[in-house]
Amino acid sequence: EGPYTFLGWSLGGLIAYEVSRQLQLREAAVKKMVLIDSVVLSKKQARMITRMWDKRLIRQGLQAALAENDPFTVQTLESLYSIEHEMRQQYHPSLLNDVDVLLLRAKQAAATEVKEVNDAVAVYRRVICSDDNGWGDVIQQLSVANIDADHLSIMRSPAVDNVVGL
Repeated sequence: EGPYTFLGWSLGGLIAYEVSRQLQLREAAVKKMVLIDSVVLSKKQARMITRMWDKRLIRQGLQAALAENDPFTVQTLESLYSIEHEMRQQYHPSLLNDVDVLLLRAKQAAATEVKEVNDAVAVYRRVICSDDNGWGDVIQQLSVANIDADHLSIMRSPAVDNVVGL
């Protein structure tokens, strides 16, 4: 019955968004949503990402990021990437009304020790090139707070302490 509050980080933001929208269609009250460095891509942006990020680049980045080079972990991460890629190609959100949404946006580029990972994230951020990570087109009541962190460190201390404080 609600009212509901949702939180989603990264791809979880798209999921939280759609769950909220589906609940609204069933006349349930959704009070608030917090999106943590989540992105919504236009169809054009999704096509650009697809062309720029072939699986080989992603696999090389993942392998380089894993000190152990554990094949199971690489396979799991590739599977997650495939799911996210497919979802971004097929899912384009409809307008969400009457929900206060706070986007906590990481303002730093990737800061890993792995050049391939940093390069891939930099390309992604250039394609988005939006202060609201693309959400302004589908959310009427959107506030944005920039967090001094990158996409991964936003969920670790000390950045997560700022996130919790909001």
